[in-house]
Amino acid sequence: MKKAIALLLAGLLALSLAACRGGSAQGNTAGNLANFAFVAIEGNRIYYSNGIDSGKLYSMNPDGSDKQKLNDDNARYINVVGDRLYYTDCHIDGNKNLNQLCSIKTDGTDRQVLGPDWCFSVTVVGDRIYYTDFTMDPLGYTSAGYIYSIKTDGTDQKKLCDDVIGGYTVGGGQIYYIDASGLCSMNLDGSHQKTLSADFPGRYIQVMDNRIFYTTGSASAFPYADDDLKIFSIKLDGSDRQKLTDDRCDYINAAGGRVYYIALNPSNMSICSVKTDGGDPRTLISGDYYQNINVAGGRVYYGDGKGGLYSMNIDGSDRQIVN
Repeated sequence: MKKAIALLLAGLLALSLAACRGGSAQGNTAGNLANFAFVAIEGNRIYYSNGIDSGKLYSMNPDGSDKQKLNDDNARYINVVGDRLYYTDCHIDGNKNLNQLCSIKTDGTDRQVLGPDWCFSVTVVGDRIYYTDFTMDPLGYTSAGYIYSIKTDGTDQKKLCDDVIGGYTVGGGQIYYIDASGLCSMNLDGSHQKTLSADFPGRYIQVMDNRIFYTTGSASAFPYADDDLKIFSIKLDGSDRQKLTDDRCDYINAAGGRVYYIALNPSNMSICSVKTDGGDPRTLISGDYYQNINVAGGRVYYGDGKGGLYSMNIDGSDRQIVN
């Protein structure tokens, strides 16, 4: 009898694990994906884009040892689900700039081109990949586009809505996105589209702990209004707006009960963090140029704008250069 019960429990556990991986596994955190997702973690390996080596795709142990180049793609929006990586490869083909949706195994083999030539903001959830088709204007800046999904084998591409969007995030089985009407949501299949908050001013939207975190305004819109470049959060229905800090911020990343951000101080930049209720503000590092905060494996990763990738503990200690 005891043996039968043990076998039953083992079977239930296996089914539970299979359901988690197959139905809801997400390839990276919302906070990382809002920051180009140049770092991802699965098990005991960190996967990252090596800016010193033209953005090529590498892996390493969490302590920085055993660095291995996986391929020569210039990788962004790295997602890892099971034994496969999904990402975009940014490169030039003749006179065309491409940002192709690709996949490889975590050992660097079996490279596949899955989607169109121009994909951004890639998010893998279960067996589907979500992305936008932002286009490039004559000055080289991306402009808003549409949101699509495609299976992880490259089939069954679907346009999810006819609204031109300015950014999106996935959380709790919903897609939250910004369009001309404000902050909206829809199911993962594109159904039940609705507006949550009209005239929504947010950027870097991401979901954590049943709230949406975002910054307001634009760093280029100087002089700033009082609440420009501040961090706010709202409930998933668009209500209960709360300001987390009076710092003017860029590159926010909500992870592990805190929001990490780059403070745009008048004389220098700082990487800071604050609790999701605005409490316990901390300055982790300051005095240099920083960009694109990713959080993985209990460490904060950030760029220096020149291809350098650095990491530190979430309290700012043990700073290391990665590449």
